[in-house]
Amino acid sequence: MRGQEVALVGGGNSAGQAVVFLAPKVKHLHLVVRGEGLEASMSQYLIERIKALPNVTLHTRTEVVGLEGEEGRGLTGATFRDRGDGTTHSCPLRHLFLFIGADPNAGWLEDCVSVDDKGFVVTGAEFVDGAGARGDGRSRSKQAGRVCSPSAMCARARPSASPPRSARGQPSWHRSTAYLLANDWTMKPLPLAKVYQLIEPGPVVMLTTADKGRPDVMTMSWHMMVDFNPPLIACVVSEADYSFAALRKTGECVIAIPSVEIAHKVVKVGNSSGRDIDKFAAFGLTPLPAKRVGAPLVAECFANIECKVTDTRFVNRYNLFILEAIEAWTDPKQKRPKTIHHHGYGTFVVDGETIKLKSSMP
Repeated sequence: MRGQEVALVGGGNSAGQAVVFLAPKVKHLHLVVRGEGLEASMSQYLIERIKALPNVTLHTRTEVVGLEGEEGRGLTGATFRDRGDGTTHSCPLRHLFLFIGADPNAGWLEDCVSVDDKGFVVTGAEFVDGAGARGDGRSRSKQAGRVCSPSAMCARARPSASPPRSARGQPSWHRSTAYLLANDWTMKPLPLAKVYQLIEPGPVVMLTTADKGRPDVMTMSWHMMVDFNPPLIACVVSEADYSFAALRKTGECVIAIPSVEIAHKVVKVGNSSGRDIDKFAAFGLTPLPAKRVGAPLVAECFANIECKVTDTRFVNRYNLFILEAIEAWTDPKQKRPKTIHHHGYGTFVVDGETIKLKSSMP
């Protein structure tokens, strides 16, 4: 796809994340949405990232009404239609991506098989005598979510008194699972795009950088410890973030850890871009000089860690930096601060009760 024009249809967060991922890899990306804009369906931080991408064109109130192609080449273009005035125009394309939701099209089966709350067929137990399911219409299918037709859903089989095939010749735990499924004890499928909400690491932090004397700050939640001494921290800073270039250029930053008391400021920082504003001034944060790096500390945070980039081998592939902590500070005036943890889509969890259990660690 490098050097080619592509289009992506969709206005949700999955579409926004795909745009941020694809845009740096293509010549130009056309984002097509049927609505008036992105604000009603996409998180603000993604909207800001997309606005900052120079090779993305947003087509609002637009739908794809035609595709063009050539034998041996595949897709060569698409026709867009303005839903307001009905005008159309052609756009040269080599790839078209659809992020428009899913419809299992299995409503016609509800009287004879079990379907989940999204309409996908629940497998693992027999339905009516002689019925079976295969393909994308299954609730646990790795490809579930594609539109499928009735002909791909159900095949008539010879009636049999023997146990379901899934329960024969399987280890005991597998048969137990089949039993539980047969008795309506089921787990709902979770879209893979939401996995990060389950294992989101550590507290939400802010990362500061400085380039040519201009400080900036961003919100970050994808980070983890990778070594004790010297302390090494892995963090993901997207190449779409304004801070990415400064971090890569200077090789230094500060990780500032905020308490819940300034959570509203942390969110505002994450929903804006340093390309457009001075976030320290805009959101009432105080930059303080660090001891060993050019990036500033954040006075309002209860802890600040000065860091140097020590490993960039995974930056090109994953936007992952390995940082070495070279100086750390805490604010003794902030007693027992509580951190916040991001669970996605504007939902946060605040530190709760602290418990102590016996540990064998030195």
